[in-house]
Order: sequence, then C-alpha cells, then structure tokens
Amino acid sequence: MKVLYRLFGLLLVASGLSEQLYAAQNCVFIGTEALNFYKNSVGDETIKNYLDPNDIVTVLQKDSGRFYVSWAEKPAVAGWMDSRFFAGDCSITVPPAPSVNIPAYVASHALPVITLEFDAKTNPFAENGAYYGTMGSKAAPSGIGNCPHSANYFNDALFANAQFAYYKNRQPILARKVVMTISGGCSRVNALKGMTLEVAKGEKKFENISSYLFPHRSAQTKYESVYLRAGGNDFTRSLFRDGLLHSVLLEKSNEFPWLKEVELQDFQPSVLYVNGRYWGVINIREKLNKGYVNGRYNLKKADVTLAEISYGRTEIKAASNPPAKMLSSQNTNYESARGYAAIEAYVANDDWLGNNIRLWIGSAQGSTWRFILNDLDLSFGYSGEAWKREYPKYLQENLPKYFRGEESWIDPNAHTIIGMMKSAICADQNNFLSKINDLRGIFSSGAIENKARYFEGLYQSELARHIDLWKGPHNSPVGNILGSPVIWSVDSVGSWKDHINKLISFSQARQNVIGSQAQDFVRLIGCP
Repeated sequence: MKVLYRLFGLLLVASGLSEQLYAAQNCVFIGTEALNFYKNSVGDETIKNYLDPNDIVTVLQKDSGRFYVSWAEKPAVAGWMDSRFFAGDCSITVPPAPSVNIPAYVASHALPVITLEFDAKTNPFAENGAYYGTMGSKAAPSGIGNCPHSANYFNDALFANAQFAYYKNRQPILARKVVMTISGGCSRVNALKGMTLEVAKGEKKFENISSYLFPHRSAQTKYESVYLRAGGNDFTRSLFRDGLLHSVLLEKSNEFPWLKEVELQDFQPSVLYVNGRYWGVINIREKLNKGYVNGRYNLKKADVTLAEISYGRTEIKAASNPPAKMLSSQNTNYESARGYAAIEAYVANDDWLGNNIRLWIGSAQGSTWRFILNDLDLSFGYSGEAWKREYPKYLQENLPKYFRGEESWIDPNAHTIIGMMKSAICADQNNFLSKINDLRGIFSSGAIENKARYFEGLYQSELARHIDLWKGPHNSPVGNILGSPVIWSVDSVGSWKDHINKLISFSQARQNVIGSQAQDFVRLIGCP
C-alpha cells in the first residue's frame, strides 16, 4: 500500500494560526526484517500482520538511531522504531519559517520554549496576583496533609486568560488562547508552581504536531488541556524524577504489552516565559482528566467517569450515563490494577494509597476501571538513603492497614478502590510477581542511568539560571511579595547533580531487595 501521508503543520501568522499541508518524505518501511524482528523479540503478531512492506511513512522525529514514524491510514502504529527498518529519503519535513516576529530569547534555548502573555490588569503573576497573592493567608483545609501552609488551595476561581505559544527547535509550533489555573496539592507551596492550561472556549485543541508536545504519543493525539509542572515535590531535587519514570515505561510498552493497560503520562522538558520574563524550567505533562481520555481514546467526556483519591477523599466525576456498577471488583480491569500496583510497589512510593490514585471507566457495556499512574515525585529514592529504613517500615506498618480497611482517615470509596486492587493482585499473585520481575529489567540501573544522564544533558544549560532565580528570594520575581516562607528550589547545580546520582543509586539498590519485598507486599495486603 503506497500511500503518501500528508503531515499537518501549524504556522503562527500575524492574524493567528493558519493550517498548511506538507508532503511526507519518500521513506519506505523495509518490511521483512523488521516484521521478523518484532515477531521474534516482541512476539506481537498483531503488529506483524498489520504492517505492509513498502508502505511509505512519515518520519516525525529522530533520536539515537530511532525514528518516530507515522503510517498512512494506520495511526495506531505511530511510534518509535529502529531506523534500520526504513530506507529512502527519511529526512524530517521542516516547515518554512513563518513571517512573524519570534521573540529573540527563543533562540537562546535548546529546550522548547513556552510563552504566556497576560493582560496587565489581570496578570496573576503581578504583585498580589492569584499566582501567590493569597499564599499563607489561611490554613490548609482539614485532611489536606502536612503542608507547611496553603497556597490558593483548590480555589477554582483563581484563573486567568492568556495567550499561549510553544516553540521547538526555535520554530513556532502552536499558539492558542488559554485559561490558566494554579495546580497541585502540597506542591503549591513551592515558589515555582504547577499550572493547568486549558484551551479557551472556541479555540482548537492542542495538537501533538510531529509529536513535538509529547514524544511518545502519535501526531494525531489532541488535548484540551496540558499541565505545566515544576517537578512537584521533586522541585527541590532532580526536577524530572516523575517524568523520567513515565518516559522509561512508555518506551518499554511495546516490549511489555501489560504496560499499555496502565495509563501513563508523557513528558516534555521546556522553558517558560511569562510576559517576556524568564520563569525557569518547567515540564509539560499530559493533564490526567476526562480530556486525556477523550484525546487518547476518542471517547466523549460525557461517557467517562473519573475517580481520584486525594488526601484521603475520593472525588468521582461521573459520566452523564455512568456505568451501572460504579466502584467494584467485578467492574475492574485486573491487568490494569495489577500492573499499576506493581509499578507503585517497585518505585517505593509512600505518597500513595491514601493519596494519588486515579482511575477511569467508560459508559459502554463491558467497560472496566483502568488505573492511571501519576505523581511519582516522592518515590524512587526521593529521601536518599533513608528509603532503606523508611520503606520497609511503611510496608510493615502502613500497607496492611490500607489493604485490610483499617485506615480510618480515608473515606469509604477509597477503601473500595484499594480493595479493587487487592482483588486483582490476589486473583493472580504469580502474575503480579511476574510484573515485578519485568520491572527489574525495565528499571535496571543501566536503563535508569542512561535516561537520567540524557535528561541531565537536556537540563544542564538551563539549571544555573533556573536555580539563581528560584533558590531564594534574592532574585526571585516573588521574593519581595510573599508574606510567609516558601519552598525554594535546589540550591546549586552541584546539589542537583547529587540528587540525580542518588536517583541512579536507588535503581541499583532496589534490585537487591525487590524480590523479598514483593513477596512481603503480597503477604501483608492479606492475600490468602
């Protein structure tokens, strides 16, 4: 099937955005060698039978001997593949430079650049604006946790309209009118906060053009909102712990198909400017809401029910036509639940069970609850060497209480959701332990070190300036405004590198104890 795939590109123009088509390059899928490779090493007959030799494809991105390719009329297969499986002109189509004034500072950054422009009268980043104006003014709501002070906690009224633009490889990719809201839980006390950007009413969704927003998602994926995250609790350490773990899992999802049953969150490091002022390094993340399900699976938001446990409370955003059986073991995707629990157990995340659990279900007959992996910023050796003492204690003292329904501070729905995970694990304990064993390879010390060094290289050129801005009030744009102490960033490039080394050290040490701890996990949650 020789079909010429046409790649959609968006150009910024003086009046806004216009769509323009670009022809794909004549890059041909070789066929036989690649198909046999996939059959023998991955065992994926579905892919083998789905692809046709001599298909013409579009190369959207290149990285270390790999191509991110998209098949004509086969968007489900778009993804990273070994470059040796392709022949012909496999260069990337580069759109001509648009006739707009690209801010001069864009050229000074190797990382992608995000710009947010707010009206001067409603700028939340101005003195006493919504970004930090109420920080420390009131106590956090009961049950929110041990945050040092509040920071606009869960006040949806704190939003602002802005003009968003996104540049990659120093070229404009996207522009939208957006609504910005402050996001996060305890991490809202950080000087640099997380933000949700939602496309304004009447605007087109964010399009993953050439996979420039999210490298592991197809170019056809669209989003109504994205999340700008400053590392969460990892703001004071590596900045990319959560994103690194998701990236490793996404890249292994073809090799380990069970990973596709767990919802993962893609990741793109970038630099932020607010009204032309440098605002530091921030990570673009998929926003894990109904819009995420809509963009990934093309389900109407009205047909999606989303549940989230946050600080012991369960919020259920029900579909217009919710499933007859809401939260129940009979309505659970066991493969998703086991895979999700195995990952959380392996990364030693103790900010879990009473917090940071999400799952979704569709309204169609036979739909089941799928678990969403999120917020791993307090895992994978966040506490340094202390995890060797703290996590075994957590296993022995806390884990049984959650899984046996003895934790009184979480609500009944939270107990039900944890029970759904327990049912899945206990139904096939060997399958759960097999997934743990898979993760030993996925999160091997070599794999983690390679990925950590890769991200270290991406961030390296930005960190000195970022740290100088956010390590304390002397240079910070918020330093003279905040009325109470805040959490500042890591204080030096050297300390940042030390935290990266500790992350790598965890991956090495985890290999030595995960076998016995996984057995303990199954026993302590009460499986027969």
